[in-house]
This record gives sequence, structure tokens and C-alpha cells, in this order.
Amino acid sequence: DIDAIEQAITDGACEPVDFLTPLDDPEFYLGVDVQAGHVAAGLVVPRVEPESDLARGLESRRAALVVGPSGAGKSAIMWQTAYGLRHTVRWYRLLRIEQRDLPALRRLLRALRASADAPVGFVVDDVGRRGSEGWDALTRELSTIPGALLLGSIREEALFLLEGRAGAAEVRAEPDKDLAKRIYDELKRTGKTGWGGWREPWEQSNGLVLEYTHILSAGERFERTLSEQVDARLRDRDRATELAVLRIVALAGAAGATVDVRRLPEVLRVSADDIARGLKRLVEEHLVRDGGDSRLTGLHQLRSAELVRLTHRDPPPFIADTFALAVRSVPATDIEPLIADAVRSRGLATADAVAIIAHHVEQSPGIATLSAALRGLGTVRISAAVDQWLATPEVEGLARTQIGTAMMLSHAGTSLADINDNMARATAAGARLAALREDYADDPRTALLEALSDSAVSAVVASVVDVVGLDQLLSALMGLPLHVKLGNALTSAPADLLEAPFEPLVRLLGSLAAIDRARAIAWVDAAGAEAMVARIPAAIPWAAQPVLEEA
Repeated sequence: DIDAIEQAITDGACEPVDFLTPLDDPEFYLGVDVQAGHVAAGLVVPRVEPESDLARGLESRRAALVVGPSGAGKSAIMWQTAYGLRHTVRWYRLLRIEQRDLPALRRLLRALRASADAPVGFVVDDVGRRGSEGWDALTRELSTIPGALLLGSIREEALFLLEGRAGAAEVRAEPDKDLAKRIYDELKRTGKTGWGGWREPWEQSNGLVLEYTHILSAGERFERTLSEQVDARLRDRDRATELAVLRIVALAGAAGATVDVRRLPEVLRVSADDIARGLKRLVEEHLVRDGGDSRLTGLHQLRSAELVRLTHRDPPPFIADTFALAVRSVPATDIEPLIADAVRSRGLATADAVAIIAHHVEQSPGIATLSAALRGLGTVRISAAVDQWLATPEVEGLARTQIGTAMMLSHAGTSLADINDNMARATAAGARLAALREDYADDPRTALLEALSDSAVSAVVASVVDVVGLDQLLSALMGLPLHVKLGNALTSAPADLLEAPFEPLVRLLGSLAAIDRARAIAWVDAAGAEAMVARIPAAIPWAAQPVLEEA
């Protein structure tokens, strides 16, 4: 069945990596997200040591991550490593990481006869932006297939969200002077820089590859370049629409999200012609990027973050105002990173985020929107609790390399008082972090559900078209008891459990059982437990009919 074999590709979950077609991008040295075509075009300067370490990590663990701050060159190292292995590994780029795609990806791997001698690899750029839960599910899923490889990049601050972090080799993207000199030599050779040496621009860049290449190619720090471009729009009232679009795209781009250009006329209450004229200038000045398929994004998250700061230096508008517009402008799935980044890094108050999202869900009830918002608020709560723990005197007294150990000992209820007093005190402080997990009242996910009306919650549940959507909603509520508003809306199963796809159904019942086991049992009893079990031989290849006994 060719359609079933290639479902992962036709549904847009992944695509074959093209290392043959060069992408001669004139904006490359202004700072863009590196793609496979940039490597094919010879634009990326090799970094031998981290690329070798990453390749060895893939060989030993079959999963590897390149880690570093935004702008450190993570994507370049990742794609260069994949390019170096292109003759032995068949590479596919994952365009999203979602539970519903796992069966299709597994079928693709089996159809390609993935084995240790003929491996197939998946590349995931910016794991934190695409969802840590998806990466964890992928590592578990692919660990059972010998020839499956997983290669990704992730920002340092997103690492703590990965449950399966220990299963992947980690390589740090740490720029050094040798790299700076190689980049300078390459740009000088191709006539892309007028600087007489590499040392001064390297010092100005604070060790960030993105900013360094911009200084070499544009002649000044991009902070100054961007500031001049923003100020020109602030001085000209006829360019107010451009500035409004720039604020929205910058806030989304800083989070790695995209903006649907078709929504902007309604969101900003201006004509499509005005939007088009403003976009043309923004794209020509390299402030926003046309991502195709009616999507707008920033050139790079670091540049977008600087544009957010510059366009909100002298409010109004405030960050909350732009966030309210951005929520209506991005696809539902991108609301998750948008919330997490706006609260964690852009100064948006959690209460404001909850109020804005609640209003949006009331106006446009949708399970994808609510699920993504709950996941984003979950990330906010995790980071806030961890930051609070890291700021305690006990933890600040530890060496940086001991902090993770203190947390693990705290979870295990173990103390090293006889060996290290500082470690013992930090471990005791970790117990307070565990207590924060149980404090449901302060969880912003609870605040969002409280802010929604009963009718809105019922409308969201009524919009469910399959068990996958409902599973994503329940998964976003892990760690919380089932809220009474959701409980009222879920008095019965919203779908026919005997007709629903089998694997997604199993995941849904697992999620529900983790939150409200009695309700999961009631759903199964209502559908007929034996009838559901009877589906196993038809749903799982080679499975025999189970026999039920009481013991």
C-alpha cells in the first residue's frame, strides 16, 4: 500500500533532505536559520571538532543533540554533520513532532528497510520550539528500530524540558577564535566583508556567530542596524502599518513561531493592499522573511528578539497589546511557544497571558488552540518553579556542574550530608520544589480553565473530531486533577471508542487514566471492554486474540 507507506511524507510530517540543490541565499550572512541548501551551496563554514563529536554521538547512542544559546551556530553544526554522513545515512527532515505521526513514521522506516547497515535519520531543528514531548516520544519510538537515527539542535534553556535527555549524546556549540578566523577568511575570499581583520568584530559580537557574521558583512552590530530601521518607521506616521506588522512578526519570530499573513488584515483592521505594501518594504530590508505558504517569520530568533525590544522601547503599545494581536495571527500549534517565550523572556505577565488566551478561546473555541495554550502555560510554570529553586541560597552555593545532581538526589530522597554539606542543603531545598508541583491553585493552567466559561469549555470538547485531539488536550493537563468544567463536558466519551483508530485510542485512555482513572474505566465499560479487546488482532500485526481470565 504505497499511500500508507508514504503517509508521513504526504501528510507533511517529514520530507527527504535535499543536499544536492544549492540555496544561494543573499541574506545568509545577515543571520538566517541554516538549511540543508546553505550547506550544499558552501555557505556554511565547517566546525570539525563539534561535527566529529556529534557524528560519534550518533554512532554510539543513535540520538544526538547540539546545544547552545540562540545565535551560536547550532543549526550549522547539525546540518554539516548530516551532510558529512549523507553517503551512509538517508536523511529526512521532520517538519513537526506530534504523537499522531508516529505510526506513519514507523511505517516509513520499515518500508525503507532501516537497519544498522542502512540507517535512516531524522533531523529536527530547534527541538524546544517544536515540542519537547514530541522529541521524548520519538526517542522512545525509534529506540526499538535498530537503523533509526535522530539528530537535533536545541537551545540551552530548553534542555530541562526533555525527559529523555539522557538517551541522547550532547555536543555544545561553543564558538572559538579559530572558527572566527575561518569565517572571516571565507567572507574575505568571497568579497563579502570589508573588514581588515577578524579580532575587532569578534570582540564586538560577544562570541555569537550570528552577530559576528552580521558585523563582518554589514559593517556594524545588527543592534544598531535594526535600531535605525525601527526609528525610521517611528518617525514616519505613514509607515504605522509596517511597524504594527513588524511587532507581531518579531514577537512570533523570537519564539520560533510563524504568522499567517492572511489573518493580518482582520487582526490589524487595515486593507490587504496596505499590508502588502508594508510587507514588501519589510522583506526588502531583511526585517521579516517570507516563509512560503502565506507564512511570515523572522530571519533568526536572535534578530527577532532584538526587534521586539526595539519596537517596545517607548510604549504604547505594551508587550501585552502585541501579544493579543499575535495570538490571533499565528496558527493554533504555534500558540504554545509564543506563550512560553513571551512570559519567560519578553516581560509578559502570566496573568495577562491567561486573560488574553481566555478571551481568544471564548471568541474562537478550538481544541488545538486550548491544548497549545495549556502546554505553553505548563512550560511557564515549570520554568518559574525551577528559576525559584535556582535562586535559593543553597543552590547558588553549588558549583554549576553539581546543580543537576542535587535535583536528582532530591527526587530520590537521598542526602550526601556526610560527603558534601552544600549538596545536602541544596537537596533539602529541592523538596520545596517538589511541593510546588502539588500546588494546583497557582498553576496557570488552572487559572486559564477558571477564566473560561462552562459554555466555552463545552464548545471546545464538542469540536473534537477524533481521539487524537482529545488526547492532546488531556496530555497538556498532566500533573493536575481533572478540572470540574472539563469533567462536566466529558461525562461520556466524545467519540465511538469501538470505531476510533486503535493506537491513538490507547494513548487517549492512558492519558485519561493518569488524570482520572475511574472515568477511563467508565468509558471502557460503556463501550464494552471485551469488544475493545477483541480489536487487538485486527489492529496489531501478528497479535493473537487475547484471553481474559479472573485471577
